[in-house]
Amino acid sequence: MKNIFIAVLFFLVSYNTVGQCWRTIASGSYHNIAIKNDGTLWAWGSNASGQLGIGSTIGINSYETVPKQIGTATNWQSINSSNENSFAIKTDGTLWAWGGNVSGELGLGDNTNKNIPIQVGTSTNWQNVAAGGSHTIALKTDGTIWTWGTNFNGQLGNGNNLASNIPIQIGSATDWKTIAVGSTHSLAIKLDGTLWVWGNNINGQLGLGNNVSSNIPIKLGIATDWKNIAAGNGYTVAVKTDATLWIWGRNDQAQLGNGTFVDTNTPFQLLTNVAFQSINDIGIGHTIIIKTDGKLWAWGNNNSWQLGLGNNATITTPIQSGTINTWSTISSGYGCSFAIKADGSLWAWGGNGYGSIGDGTTSARLTPVSISCPTSILPIKLISFTGQIEKDKNNLTWQTASEINSSHFEVEQSIDGLTFKKIGNIKSNGKSTTNLTYNFTHASPFSGNNYYRLKMVDIDGKFEYSNIVFLKLQSSNSLISIYPNPTSNIINIERYNTIAQLQLYDVSGRKINEWKTAQPTIDVSNFVSGNYILKIVLKTGEVLQQRITKQ
Repeated sequence: MKNIFIAVLFFLVSYNTVGQCWRTIASGSYHNIAIKNDGTLWAWGSNASGQLGIGSTIGINSYETVPKQIGTATNWQSINSSNENSFAIKTDGTLWAWGGNVSGELGLGDNTNKNIPIQVGTSTNWQNVAAGGSHTIALKTDGTIWTWGTNFNGQLGNGNNLASNIPIQIGSATDWKTIAVGSTHSLAIKLDGTLWVWGNNINGQLGLGNNVSSNIPIKLGIATDWKNIAAGNGYTVAVKTDATLWIWGRNDQAQLGNGTFVDTNTPFQLLTNVAFQSINDIGIGHTIIIKTDGKLWAWGNNNSWQLGLGNNATITTPIQSGTINTWSTISSGYGCSFAIKADGSLWAWGGNGYGSIGDGTTSARLTPVSISCPTSILPIKLISFTGQIEKDKNNLTWQTASEINSSHFEVEQSIDGLTFKKIGNIKSNGKSTTNLTYNFTHASPFSGNNYYRLKMVDIDGKFEYSNIVFLKLQSSNSLISIYPNPTSNIINIERYNTIAQLQLYDVSGRKINEWKTAQPTIDVSNFVSGNYILKIVLKTGEVLQQRITKQ
């Protein structure tokens, strides 16, 4: 489909009653961990095995009903959690683990529970981690996979059924791209788009057409277009590059969504137009996903109101949950569900045992409720942060009510609302008890989506992020159509005769290629799959930028 730049303007406001500070969340059975936009890590719910990581007493009656901060670090990057343990990776590539460790699933070389984060080994190239029932799988930036924990069903994939309390590499392959785990089975996608499965297969969760378990990775079919995967207790969900959703395995609670309660040991297509990031996590017996239009769909077990429909009737086929179309991230626990909107607000619903919802109570929530942002002492009290388009420039304005030992503001910009880059630095007053107003003009914004946020830094180096402002800018001089996008090979460019040159960058800002003459098409078939920025320099001197997704 053609991708045309269209002029639209709207804002994400910071001062409503909903906390807009959350970046991501991961759910265990009765506990949750989440990262705020400032990089701090928070946890709430059950702490029976120390899975909250806050250093408090471990026990069946130990729990927190509101988010509590884990340590003081501000460089947490990604998280995952399971039954009674938690994992997190920092921006420096180190992996940290805490909570239940009876089967060595923390990977620390022992079988002792931990109530604070402990670094796993000394490696600094961890990319992703996924926690199963009592085993863990992790991916390094070099494309290798490592597993540890219990191995009764061969879920470690190392060719035997022996447990390990330290990470062990699976095979010698260096082309793994994506990982996921269920309670007792594991999955991974390679760079070539093939899907590999291993572990317990009693419910057909490996999708191989049989119910035979495997202690080594086996390729699932011949398809080479798998994009994302997730797994629950005995079943698997996957999305292909064409945005179709496929599902298989255990179905005793209608979690497969096919209108029956019968297990299926081969993948079948259930839905279309499913967002790739929509299956970060699936529950014990219920499934929630996000479609490409930003709306939630749910089905399966609903005895704790975890589908968010206002009732507790089991749903055997997918049903839209509410009308909101700005959901961006989801996670599911035992009888409860969580989702983050594009504005950074966190919502929860379902069972609330041990305060797992995080709203300060233990009462079940039949429909989504907002989880407030934890309060903290900030060097700057921000009243507002807004933006306005003027011709081909984006003007940003913010106002503070007070400043205590503040140093400066860093203005950051993004084209997808996820990866931000610093574009300006404004010195703050530092000491003030009156309202102050600041302005910043972005003279060369992207033609298309522009997301902005402030990084408010104090003199000690600590910082907090503002809300996000979204501006969508149309070029005033020309309309350039880029299609298809996403693409696997050729990109067509309309009105190419108005273009002086093209430059392609990766998301880190590194130039990948350059075309110094105008041309109607460019070939990206040899590039690695992922997101890129196409910079279009017009003959008028105007510079446009467009995100390109290479499949």
